[in-house]
Parts: sequence; C-alpha cells; structure tokens
Amino acid sequence: MFHGTHESPIGSLRRHVETWKRRTTWSNATLAQYIVEAHERIGGPARTGITFGRSGDAYNDMKAHQQRIWRWLDDVSDDKNLLSANFLPSIVAALPTDLKISFWNELLSHDGFCVASLEEGDGQFRITDLALVMKEDSEAHQACAEVIGSPDDIQALRRAEKEITEAIETKKQARVRIGAMIRAMSAVSKICQPFRRDGVTR
Repeated sequence: MFHGTHESPIGSLRRHVETWKRRTTWSNATLAQYIVEAHERIGGPARTGITFGRSGDAYNDMKAHQQRIWRWLDDVSDDKNLLSANFLPSIVAALPTDLKISFWNELLSHDGFCVASLEEGDGQFRITDLALVMKEDSEAHQACAEVIGSPDDIQALRRAEKEITEAIETKKQARVRIGAMIRAMSAVSKICQPFRRDGVTR
C-alpha cells in the first residue's frame, strides 16, 4: 500500500487512465478492453507471460479484465496484487498520444529527462495537410462561384454542396491534428520547463 504525500508511479498512471476515462466517457470495462488489445498489439503476452483469457462471453470477459487491471492500479487501498512493471507499457500503449507523453515525462522528470512523440501520423500537421486544405478550399470556392453564375443549374448546386462538404471534412481533420499537437506540447512543457535554466536544459 502506498503512503506519503508524493504520488507513486502507479498513482500517476492511474490518474492518466482516469483522465482518459473522463475525456472519452467510456466505462472501466471498455477502457480495460482497449488496454488488453494494446497489450496484445505490442506482444505483451509473449514478452511478459501475462495473458487474458477468452471465455466466449465478451461482456463477462470485459468485466473480468476490468477487475483485474483496476486491482493492479489500486495502490491506495490494497498492498497486494499491484501492477507489474512488465504490464505498465501495455497500459501506456493504450493511452492517447498526449497522455502517453505526459505520463512518461512525469516518470522521467526526476532525472531531468523529457520525451516527445516520434509518430508520423496522429497529431502531426505537415505541408501535405496544408496543401490538401488549400486544394479543397479552392475547389469549394470555385464551385460556389459557379452557383452564382448559374443559380438554376442543379448540377452546379450539387457540385458546390459536395465540394463544401469535402472542404469542411478536410478542415475538421486538420483541426484534430493541430489540437493533438497543442495538447502534446502542453504536456511536454509542463514537465520540461522546470529543467531549463538560462536557456540550458539540465
């Protein structure tokens, strides 16, 4: 059982999982299922020997996995069956990118280290994304201009509707990527900034 004023690594991980839960509004059982899937995706069963059985009843399996994982994450009311260090990466693997970064930074901050994502996909906005936004926007503008010139042309109206919809969807994707970058940078800065003195990272 953990005692004291400082948060334990398990406590920090539990807090990040709880943040994930609030953000998604998912149940503990659903979160547990994502964690089990992440565990299997990164080869956890073979590397750690930790496995999760399948009874054929998906609902009961999810409940059983939930109870097992949340028991491991409870270092406040129980001092037995705590989270194995071998399973910690599997839980982190299930977290959204910004929460992964935040957790690892908290864990490593005592030694003056900070981490950032090297993922090429989720949470990155690149020149190709900008080009796509500009392309879809231009096509939507052109289609709308055609409507002004031919307001009774049903094909022009349908084309404009299609191009506007595509432009909106492209911008939504761009907003998601940029939002993820903001969250990731915020998580890193909270941990990394305390270790900067006079422009030097210590």
